[in-house]
Amino acid sequence: MSYDFSRVRVLLAEDINMMQDLLSFALNCLGVKNILKASDGKQAYDLCVQNNPDVIICDWQMQPVDGLSLVKKIRADAGASTRTVPIIMLTGYASEEYVAAARDAGVNEFLVKPFNAEALAAKLSAIVDRPRAYVDAQHYFGPDRRRKNRRVYNGPLRRDEDMAADDQWSVEI
Repeated sequence: MSYDFSRVRVLLAEDINMMQDLLSFALNCLGVKNILKASDGKQAYDLCVQNNPDVIICDWQMQPVDGLSLVKKIRADAGASTRTVPIIMLTGYASEEYVAAARDAGVNEFLVKPFNAEALAAKLSAIVDRPRAYVDAQHYFGPDRRRKNRRVYNGPLRRDEDMAADDQWSVEI
């Protein structure tokens, strides 16, 4: 599905100017007109508090404050209206360890470099199409990490007919 992103305010936190330009170009191609730019997590946090963006796209590895620290700070700020802003983590590392760490910090979506405009559009659309409730637990605040998985077990050990209609849950990002 195609969306009109022209009124969406995106905060882009990326320390490499060329990558920042590439992301800005891709966002412009998708119709995003309002892009705030930061070169590290501290600057991004300040811009976030001042401008209340609709979406944050942040690189994982930035200096002196990285993207993961930015996500944790935003999610820990209990009184802020920005606490529930959707966050897309951008990184060149796609290992299960990185994905789990980003998920556990409160990231909504995970985008791996190199990416294309279609992948970026898919992540922005996922935020619109599949919004997740936020969980406030003792050691976690962020989007619900469970996603509906329509695969249903229909084997001989299935308990009853109603189970086939129930959604099964899996944990992923």
